[in-house]
Amino acid sequence: MLLRSEPRVSRRREPERGVLHQALLTHLETFLERTRAPDSGHGLPRFVERELRRYLECGLLAHGFARVHCSRCMRDELVGSLSQ
Repeated sequence: MLLRSEPRVSRRREPERGVLHQALLTHLETFLERTRAPDSGHGLPRFVERELRRYLECGLLAHGFARVHCSRCMRDELVGSLSQ
């Protein structure tokens, strides 16, 4: 059994540092423009574009968060909200 003398410190997930997030952030607009080009068909379904944009906002504190308080250790934590 492992005993801890100090409370566990958690870190925010930081989705903006991930490879997928960075690739979408950098190339999403160009990708969407190319899918709308006349020789590429009719573009992506609207729900696909919406979900890609929501993915870029998910978990980022600038787009909403909840403040969680632990009454045991008296620490507050900010948790990024899911995109609507």
